[in-house]
Amino acid sequence: QKSRINFRIKKQVEPINEKQIIKKVRTHNSGLAQLGL
Repeated sequence: QKSRINFRIKKQVEPINEKQIIKKVRTHNSGLAQLGL
């Protein structure tokens, strides 16, 4: 049962991490665009 709970937590945490990574990439790309790179 413990592994089930951990799996649930992982499922909830991973999408948040993905969103943060996407945000970072987008802000990084827009920053490069502003610099004209």
